[in-house]
Amino acid sequence: MDVHERRVLPEGWEWKRLGDVIKYKKGRKPVTLLDEETEGSLQYLTAEYFRTGNSKNFVPKEELSKCILCSEHDIILIWDGSKAGDIFMGLNGVVASTMIKIEPEEKLLETYAHFFLKTQFQNFKEHTNGSSIPHVSKLSFDNTRIPLPPLPTQRRIVSILEKAEETKKLRAQADELTDRLLQSVFMEMFGDPVRNPKGWEIVKLSKIGEVNSGFTLNSQRSANNNNLFPYLRVANVFHNKLDLNEIKYIHLSDNEIERFLLRKNDVLIVEGHGNIEEIGRAAVWSEEISKCVHQNHLIRVRLDEKYMLPYFLSYFLNMYGDHGYFSSKSSTTSGLNTINTNKVRNVKIFLPLLPLQQKFARIVEIIEAMRQSQNQSKQQIEDLFSVLMQKAFKGKMVA
Repeated sequence: MDVHERRVLPEGWEWKRLGDVIKYKKGRKPVTLLDEETEGSLQYLTAEYFRTGNSKNFVPKEELSKCILCSEHDIILIWDGSKAGDIFMGLNGVVASTMIKIEPEEKLLETYAHFFLKTQFQNFKEHTNGSSIPHVSKLSFDNTRIPLPPLPTQRRIVSILEKAEETKKLRAQADELTDRLLQSVFMEMFGDPVRNPKGWEIVKLSKIGEVNSGFTLNSQRSANNNNLFPYLRVANVFHNKLDLNEIKYIHLSDNEIERFLLRKNDVLIVEGHGNIEEIGRAAVWSEEISKCVHQNHLIRVRLDEKYMLPYFLSYFLNMYGDHGYFSSKSSTTSGLNTINTNKVRNVKIFLPLLPLQQKFARIVEIIEAMRQSQNQSKQQIEDLFSVLMQKAFKGKMVA
């Protein structure tokens, strides 16, 4: 008897192998893929879709009968690739060849299965096969045990978890509204970055700040475990905010430290990204980590603050980028879209009065303080949801 069977479940519950209560179909790559949507076509749900929420490929109507289709009620699991083990529901389109469509049997609700499979993400990640391209182990997947209560109990559990998940969505919407508020404040104070309706003086960014690239990753650095420094990479820099949950370390020689060391109020700009719409996104470094450096896929701008403040520049660049400035200046090599330091130095930026920039910076700081409080609330909601999930599948949440 395995560890699952030793756990006591409530009366009427039973342990089942996923392979006994779930069937699944692997997606297929269609013969023809279109770059634009046509009448009757459907999105091809590739990895690009899960990164951006949009697909650059569509399957023509005449080929749909040969494909595996999914609707918003179907569960999709990424089977192959770096995202193997990720679970999704609520999609409409054509299942890509790297994914499977999960079909629970009648005694297993789709939404109950979806919530349970989300708890198994780490398990699937740890049991992937493949040396170069990881994929979920079929044996591990089929042998995973699911606690199966009667259908009425499944429905009650799903109802509770859906309410908890809705709270998470509301928290995310509050974060999005905060971002929109600051953009609206910027527009009200300074005007549109592209049109410059207030007639501010125009200067090149190189006239008011130093623009430099970061260090280049290589095998020698990665193999050297001495003189290690925390460093920022593309995964840490987003539109007007940083994600510092995962920080990596790298070797730098003594004479490189000063060159690549970040200082408070440096503005970081994404130099290279697989998604052309993400290059040029910018955020302000506030020295959250001591002696931190930056990789070459991030460009650093160090402003002369007699003329321009970092929060103004960050919001300007992100809004400028939304209008396509950086994507229009980029080049593409091996699927990576890039800009260079010269492109950034040549950005034409308007120069508002310094007191107005200072006022905007104070507003940003106040709202960022509120955001930190929101982040604590967000983490509390995440923790509560995790506890509910654990209790749900141990039979401790409903009678």
